[in-house]
Amino acid sequence: MLESLKKATEIAVDLEHHDYRSYYGFVCLMQISTREKDWIIDTLELREELIALNEVFTNPSIIKVNSVLRTDPDSRSSMEQHQM
Repeated sequence: MLESLKKATEIAVDLEHHDYRSYYGFVCLMQISTREKDWIIDTLELREELIALNEVFTNPSIIKVNSVLRTDPDSRSSMEQHQM
């Protein structure tokens, strides 16, 4: 997966979080896609290995497309302001 992501010119990323009994919650699932392939990553199981993705996420030559964080209160209020 890592080698494919390093070669990509753009990637799409979606995060799912869990906030049961937690004020901030934590990421429990990461979905990453290139134009050719999709991956689902269990971030709880692979927590210690996620640092390997830093090379991809910090590379300015790779465009990152993220989903709208609709459960984020700041994003929601920002979206509401734009709809007015």
